[in-house]
Amino acid sequence: MTFNQQNQPQLCVNCGKPAAYEIRRDELFGSGEKAVIIENIPMIKCRNCGLIYLEPQVSRRIDEICAHPEQHTTQVEKAVAKIA
Repeated sequence: MTFNQQNQPQLCVNCGKPAAYEIRRDELFGSGEKAVIIENIPMIKCRNCGLIYLEPQVSRRIDEICAHPEQHTTQVEKAVAKIA
């Protein structure tokens, strides 16, 4: 990861400022019957420029999950709402 042992901010890959921190959030990949929600994804967010990006190993893991969801997911029912 991008953080040292004390979770101090590190340099952002975009702006170069020492303002990058880890955040975690859920994301939806795909749509309809093939949609996959991946929870608790570790991301890097820069407090200076606002860029949010994934480390390469996280991106590879997401690609693997989306390519073979039957091996990595559990079917659950979720409430879904549409604004427009």
